[in-house]
Amino acid sequence: MENNKLMPLSIIILAISIVFGSIWIGNSLKEIEKQSIYADSQGNDVLALDEAAKYLKISEGDLLYLIREENLGIKYVQMNDQYIFSKEALHEWLQSGQIEVRR
Repeated sequence: MENNKLMPLSIIILAISIVFGSIWIGNSLKEIEKQSIYADSQGNDVLALDEAAKYLKISEGDLLYLIREENLGIKYVQMNDQYIFSKEALHEWLQSGQIEVRR
């Protein structure tokens, strides 16, 4: 009998928890989106080898071939075994249109 009296109270507490939890999650997602938009607007265009290859839609091996074997003017910085690219420089290189590589 006592359990039946507590059931409506439990349902109300559960509903309130769901509402506040949803609001909290929604606000957190909005904050994450703002941060990612802010990072993009700050010119965060530094790419590692794998990211540069994805940006160019080629394999990492093909990108390494282009920068090692071909003198195509791809700008990069090499530090130890890591390659660092600028997204803007890669975009400009693509836009130059003077690229024809055959293996």
